[in-house]
Amino acid sequence: MNHLLKEFLKNEVAPMMKGLGYRKSGEYFYRIEKHFTFTIHFFRPPMTGRANEFIINIGIFSSALGEFHGYRRDRKDAADMHHSHYIEHQHNITRHKDRERFEIIEDDIFSLGITVREILVEIDRFFQSVKDEDAFLEHLLENGCGLGSFFPDMVVKYALLTQRWEYAEELIKREQGRRDEWTYSPLLMEKYKELCHKDSGHRAFDVSWDKKLLGNRAAPQGLKILNENLEGQLDYEDFSWDFMLAYYARPGMVAAVSGKVRKILEDLNVSKDEYTLKPVRILGREESYYLLFIHSIPHTEIDFSKSLYKGNGETYRKFSSYSEYMKKEDFAIIRYPVLPKKYEKRDLICIQNCVEYYMSARLVKAFQESGVKGIEFSPTSSLMFI
Repeated sequence: MNHLLKEFLKNEVAPMMKGLGYRKSGEYFYRIEKHFTFTIHFFRPPMTGRANEFIINIGIFSSALGEFHGYRRDRKDAADMHHSHYIEHQHNITRHKDRERFEIIEDDIFSLGITVREILVEIDRFFQSVKDEDAFLEHLLENGCGLGSFFPDMVVKYALLTQRWEYAEELIKREQGRRDEWTYSPLLMEKYKELCHKDSGHRAFDVSWDKKLLGNRAAPQGLKILNENLEGQLDYEDFSWDFMLAYYARPGMVAAVSGKVRKILEDLNVSKDEYTLKPVRILGREESYYLLFIHSIPHTEIDFSKSLYKGNGETYRKFSSYSEYMKKEDFAIIRYPVLPKKYEKRDLICIQNCVEYYMSARLVKAFQESGVKGIEFSPTSSLMFI
């Protein structure tokens, strides 16, 4: 952070913000409330010729939207929360429309401090007007979803899966008028409506990238297979993980797991027709570890008239049959598969050519109650059975 900006925040801004209930984290001020975390960001714009120039942006992190999309705020810092949801320039919110940027001039810091504090009081009044989820959604409908490029998609998904269908349709219509080249797939809209009524409880799962688990590491814990005798070595000297990356890849290999995971699968009598555990010896360790393989369901088994495929960008499409899928000329992956009812009782599901693996509701519950470390579940459904 620029030295003058740092001193300006410390002397001219921080005392008032503390009185309003905000905490400071670098160039961010934030206040945590029941429904939201409100953030204010002071930063130097890129490619500016003025060394002491800064911009004020505001942010609103909704705990409801965060939980819905798997972004718990207790796992995010102020910067993460600021950039995750609603972001807007202060001059689009306050009456200071002519003050998009500010410049710190050493012999005029006092008057700048007065102006900035007035703006911050206005911002705080705006935050106070967003009292609950309904007020927030109404603001987004009337004023737009802010600067974030992906936030409109998050709001529309939330609205559709919570059965606010009329709101979603109106928001899409307005955002298309407010954003250049932004659109929302009608096929995806219909799929979310279907998922509202046919949630089997199965959830996609993967190794967790939660920052609180990773700490300063660049990636989750992983188990590297060193030879065909299934001897391996962990990436980090951390033996607390129960669910880890496993490489180099073998067909059907999902993860490396601890004895705790094996016990859950056996205690719940998960069918051995669904999975295989292969013991792997960690060099220098006595604890038991395993490679988890899930037996795949052929791609041809899915219902092509109901399943949804994702192409490049945000395009979605359907295929009438496997043969039509094989004739495609462009990229498409299974994103919302639909399987026959006969697979609904399976605890572990891997579909050929699908990038996600799925776990039943009872197994998800067992993993969560047992505190399996290293696994993460999708908060919403993407798999159906008919």
